[in-house]
Amino acid sequence: MNNIKDKDYLYEKAHAFLTSKQEIDIIEIKTGFINNTYLVTPFKEKDFAPFVLQRINSTIFTEPENIISNYLLLEKSIFSQRIGQSREHFLKIPKLLKSSSNSFLVTFPDGKWRSFEYIDSTITYEVASSKLITFKIARTLAIFHQLTNKIKSEYLSKTIHNFHNTPYYLREYDQELENYISINNINKSFQINNIIDFIENNREEALLLTKPIDNNILLETTIHGDPKVSNFLFNNINQDVVALIDLDTCNPGPVLFDLADCIRSSCNPIGEDPLDNENVLFNIDFYEYFLLGYFSLPKTLLSKSDIFYLPYSIRLITFELSVRFITDYFKGNIYFDIKDENQNLRRAFAQYKLHASIMSNWDEIIILTNKICKSSF
Repeated sequence: MNNIKDKDYLYEKAHAFLTSKQEIDIIEIKTGFINNTYLVTPFKEKDFAPFVLQRINSTIFTEPENIISNYLLLEKSIFSQRIGQSREHFLKIPKLLKSSSNSFLVTFPDGKWRSFEYIDSTITYEVASSKLITFKIARTLAIFHQLTNKIKSEYLSKTIHNFHNTPYYLREYDQELENYISINNINKSFQINNIIDFIENNREEALLLTKPIDNNILLETTIHGDPKVSNFLFNNINQDVVALIDLDTCNPGPVLFDLADCIRSSCNPIGEDPLDNENVLFNIDFYEYFLLGYFSLPKTLLSKSDIFYLPYSIRLITFELSVRFITDYFKGNIYFDIKDENQNLRRAFAQYKLHASIMSNWDEIIILTNKICKSSF
């Protein structure tokens, strides 16, 4: 935070999760697109354990209580369903902390606040920098799916309506594009014109999984919902994955949504928010190591139908993200957090470029998928 007024505003929130008015310091954690997140540390080292303080974005998560109930189910399942006792299968999520009034949510005029344990000696990455990192990310995602697949879907609440409903996003895009054109001269922007052409020429991508989902031939289980690279916590010494974070989008859904989103993120070494979009690409070597990592566990939850549709799900989610980013840009950047007014435009363009790279590598993607995944059966 940059000034005393901002810190005073946050002190009240932080002290709601402390038993007394200790002296504290607060630092903003700037990763993440949705919620406002801060690290709270004691002025005196042993006064209390550092913790993460977060304001839930009520515009997006209209029922924060559902987020809390889902999270507690995840905590219970991950603790009780650990795969064996091997350290290599270990995974945790940050423990949700109670306030001084014994609640997981504290209400202030600006919204609902919560806190998590701070997992020390860890680091996050914006991009996967190597094949080994990609392997570890994928293996961790597989462990998460194994540890949470026994949660009954009826116990999990939908925290965002129409989440990963690509046809819905496309209809929203159409409406916002019409509004945008009515008040702007789109011919002035090379990027906007390219994205519009891309979406118009690839509208059928939104339907790639509609039939198999409607026919119930894809595995539905507990999914993270947003397993991008920056939501994995790594040990800052050996770079093993320690924990998964940012689980507000956790809900029941096709497991392919998680795999595709994680592949989309981890197989683009330049990241989804690059300054130079010309270097965006789908790294086929990273994809191979992702598959090797995900299918390195003794058994897989996926069916042969899931394997068949996996490459198509990658195209779908990449297309979906381009649609969502440009739609938010048209709406005035009200959903995803931004640093400048053109950031969502750059994000949408990056996904457009990534989709093009996926298509140029399509044959090899199919070959690798069949070679590695089918050996798991």
